[in-house]
Amino acid sequence: MGEKRILIPLDFSECAKNALEAAIIFAKKMDADLYLIHAMMAFVNEAEIASQTLFEEANETEEQDVKENFETLKKEFPQLMGINHTILFKSGFPADVITEAMENHKIDFTIMGTKGARGADEILLGTITYRVIRDSKKPVIAIPENVQPHYFKNIALASDYKSIKNISSLNPVNYLARLFRSRIHILHISQYDRLSDREALEARKLEDHFRNLDHNYQFVINENVEEGINDYIESHNIDLLVMLPRKHNLFHVLFKENWTEKMAYHTKIPLMTLHE
Repeated sequence: MGEKRILIPLDFSECAKNALEAAIIFAKKMDADLYLIHAMMAFVNEAEIASQTLFEEANETEEQDVKENFETLKKEFPQLMGINHTILFKSGFPADVITEAMENHKIDFTIMGTKGARGADEILLGTITYRVIRDSKKPVIAIPENVQPHYFKNIALASDYKSIKNISSLNPVNYLARLFRSRIHILHISQYDRLSDREALEARKLEDHFRNLDHNYQFVINENVEEGINDYIESHNIDLLVMLPRKHNLFHVLFKENWTEKMAYHTKIPLMTLHE
């Protein structure tokens, strides 16, 4: 058994394969077990098929196709043979299948590809990603399809300095920073030129939490929060953006457009979401 468990949802697209490549890199670094999962989502239900036999045969055909796809995947990624991995597939809506697997298999990190489809399918994919992040109680790392997997040398934690009830929810940041010897950039974007007393108190809590790690504070004045984060990411070679979506209004803004070019920065680097 590995030190950690990583779940990788797969639809066998190039985007998902890119996420798998990242997961393999991280699994080797973490000494982690990999769980590869595919959700078989039927677009017609049993009531719409006249024959129960036909319905069962349709499911069997899809399951056989999935098995063949996994066999092809193993040949494409021979590195998997050197990593303890488990293949899972189950019928159901993808987001539900993924979040259930995260609970059942005690997953530490889920790594998902993003923007692996086009047109209407892209909207669906954005919805699945959003639902997994929204419902998950564990860290989710979303990896854009055009990002070459590599180590996280610079991690930006987007903080609004609002109260974090459970500071241990930031522990995955500590773990990755130690693993990859990263620098943590605690990034606060504001239209004001100073912190309030309450915000200063929260900043001190973060200082205490990250005291044994390489970190710095960045206070950026910008009325447009998304623009401020984007500029910082580009100018400081950030490899991973970290957010707490339940605390961040910005997170909901990001997904409002379903990962379009209007929110360019999130398509350029991985995004990790945490939950309290």
